[in-house]
Amino acid sequence: YYFCLVTLIDDYVGKLVEVLERRGLLENTLILYTSDHGEMLGDFARFGKGNFYEPVVHVPLIARPPGGCPPRHTEGLVEVMDIAPTILDYAGLDVPDEMQAKTFRPILEGAEGGHEAVLSEYTSNDRRINGKCLVTKRYKYVLWDTEDGGEFYDLQEDPRELHNLYS
Repeated sequence: YYFCLVTLIDDYVGKLVEVLERRGLLENTLILYTSDHGEMLGDFARFGKGNFYEPVVHVPLIARPPGGCPPRHTEGLVEVMDIAPTILDYAGLDVPDEMQAKTFRPILEGAEGGHEAVLSEYTSNDRRINGKCLVTKRYKYVLWDTEDGGEFYDLQEDPRELHNLYS
């Protein structure tokens, strides 16, 4: 089911790119391909979301700046809210002062960049469970408003998040 959904979206993005290329607009177009969350897909014997494990909080983001760029993977930390100032930046417009997000254009163009830390939040559908997660390149700190308290992982030493160091 998930594979079919991803394949459908991929097919339509491909059609959109073909139209942009055919009309001579591809080289002047910023393409961003993302989601609002990742997916467990059986990791940790779980499916869906509702937690802060890496498969969920490591949101897919694929970008192609105008003019293209060689394919690469970056470790720069960005947030979904950084998409708006990135679009404004490429459009040549000022980012409003009250906007806390920042452009990730330098990362797309091959420079280092990103945030020191990124924040994720979760609230269950019934609003009984709330959590916040702060991630740096090395550490992940999770605070739940439940009796369990929280989670703390050293992602460098424990990238699979098997050893909760919170206590």
